[in-house]
Amino acid sequence: MFGRQFALVMGTILAARTGFCATVTVKPGGGGSATTINQALELLDYNDGEADLVLIDPGVYDEQITANGNAGVDSVAFPPVIDLTTTTLEMTFMSHTDPLELRGVDPNDPPVLTVIDATPTAYGFITNNTGKYFIAGLIHAGNNVTLSNLNIRHGEGTAYGIYGMAKGIVYQDCLFTNGQPENASHAFFWRYESFSRNLSYFNPNIAADNEYLTQNCVFDGRSVIDNSLYDNDFLLFPNYGDEPLAFSASQPRGGAAVLGCVVKNWGLSIFRWRGRIGVGSGLGYTRVEDSYFYNINNGAVVLNGNQGPSVINRNVFQNLSATQGNPIIQVGERNGLLPAPVSVTNNIFYFSKGVRILSFGVAGGDPRPYHHHRIVNNTFHRYVQAVLIGGASPGTALVANNVFQGHPTISIGTAIQVDPNTGVEVNSTNNLFSNTLAVSGIPFSSMTGPIIGDPRFLTTAATEPSPPGSPTLQGFVPDPSNSPAINAGDAASYNIVAASAGNLDVDGSPRIVDGVIEVGAQEIAYVPPTNTPTVTPSNTPTRTPTRTSTPTSTRTFTSTPTRSFTPTPSSTNTSTSTPIATSSATPTPSATATVTLTPTETGTPAATNTPCPGLVFAENCDFTGEGDIDVNDLLLLYDHIRSGSGQAEDLNCDGFYNYVDLFRFSQNWEIILAEQ
Repeated sequence: MFGRQFALVMGTILAARTGFCATVTVKPGGGGSATTINQALELLDYNDGEADLVLIDPGVYDEQITANGNAGVDSVAFPPVIDLTTTTLEMTFMSHTDPLELRGVDPNDPPVLTVIDATPTAYGFITNNTGKYFIAGLIHAGNNVTLSNLNIRHGEGTAYGIYGMAKGIVYQDCLFTNGQPENASHAFFWRYESFSRNLSYFNPNIAADNEYLTQNCVFDGRSVIDNSLYDNDFLLFPNYGDEPLAFSASQPRGGAAVLGCVVKNWGLSIFRWRGRIGVGSGLGYTRVEDSYFYNINNGAVVLNGNQGPSVINRNVFQNLSATQGNPIIQVGERNGLLPAPVSVTNNIFYFSKGVRILSFGVAGGDPRPYHHHRIVNNTFHRYVQAVLIGGASPGTALVANNVFQGHPTISIGTAIQVDPNTGVEVNSTNNLFSNTLAVSGIPFSSMTGPIIGDPRFLTTAATEPSPPGSPTLQGFVPDPSNSPAINAGDAASYNIVAASAGNLDVDGSPRIVDGVIEVGAQEIAYVPPTNTPTVTPSNTPTRTPTRTSTPTSTRTFTSTPTRSFTPTPSSTNTSTSTPIATSSATPTPSATATVTLTPTETGTPAATNTPCPGLVFAENCDFTGEGDIDVNDLLLLYDHIRSGSGQAEDLNCDGFYNYVDLFRFSQNWEIILAEQ
């Protein structure tokens, strides 16, 4: 793995080399190896077996960049479109074999890469038609490139901000910003080239398989010039087109992963990945995970046509503009073609339309006609429509363990709408419905365990992670004392998606413990029953490790990207439908739900003659009798609640000893200490 530490070590080792070195510095004011990025890129040897590192000082760099496409010491430069042939393109890729990293040196002031006044060159990748060309600021002209701590700004001097066709591309801790005014003719910010003859399937000398990882980055479409929003898609992959059947039916190549990013203020869609009928015409995988989306005026993730499996996991989608009418996730809407199989898990949809799966068309030449869609353990809050499923193509859709709350106080929106003529087998399992029309259309293959009731969220707030990728505690946690979502999920349904979704909730807390799972995107404390009726107070209480009600993230985001990555496909399509467990009697749901569920308090009942303090004071929190308040009192309160001994304080006056009391104690810790 060629990460940052490796590059720094190699830079030190190679400092004594004469002539061209593996590490060069860019200082626009002088004093470095070069004053521009292109000058620095011409100093490198791209095929000597050593990783190359370019360290870039803060500043605005008005220049077009071909990543791993410069001539350097003895390589062949990426040819302008007028010189493009299969041979010249092969020579470029074959003479750039070393990993390259472009890195900003100041994390608080990343260098801006843009084209404003520079004169850009027209390039192309379609070797049999040089009339198809593009002009972009940053061009992926070679494989295995990492860009870290950079501000990639789409300036006024090019049609595209980023364009290219390559694999092993990593963006780490970068910004993608809008440097165009409102009246500019916005093309796509980033476009993957889709000339299939450059793939490893046809030409291993090029092997530009379109594989990209974007991690801990910020996408902000608000113009730095006039505050307008970028009014086109951020990214487009148009598909590889119609190729011979052997290619169309082959395993797709490449893929895209967006991990731990913040995406906001965009006038149209963000990620638009397309395929066609043959699965080989699309990317091998797409994954959007641990990211935060805000103020997006169209779909955040749009999967058009057949392609490899997609995973959308542990994201927050908040506050789409009221002017747009499309769901945040759109699957399978390309000229009546097959959709991509998708798993949507552990997400929060807040003030947003949710998921639309339109499985149009027929199997055609695809060898795997059944596509399986999973919408599991999400929270949908304040929507017009949460899930829409339609289309005639065969497939299955599992909608399980989701919270659908149309509005906190008034009935609004449709939770699950199914086209009566759909060819998709829709299975609804253990979903919670609150203030919403539960289902519409009603051609469910099965509907088991519907829960009707208020999820009783402690808060309904969503928070932008800062910095991007950092574990962030989100709202929409159900009240552990009386929410019907507690322990009400179907673990078997989650196990179907566990291979791709993992065992973490939206905050990064453990998802399933001892076979118990909540409904919705959030997991809270689960304490197994105990046979010990009492706990004898002591100055050194022993604590039995259990899950706690404060989520502790186990996710780690590393600032050292992997130069090459091979994600494991999240699911495998087969020619037969995967059976989904159903109840022995399949009820026919109605548009107006009649099932009622009265939430009940959980915990140990407080003694009726025990006065409730109402507030947390030092005098009623010295549980150990030591004369002061410390961590031993907190642990002892925990043990009292866990054991059901009845010796705990009812600190929030709800008539029960439960984890709300523990939460109240911990939240008032500073007040308690100040009183001593």
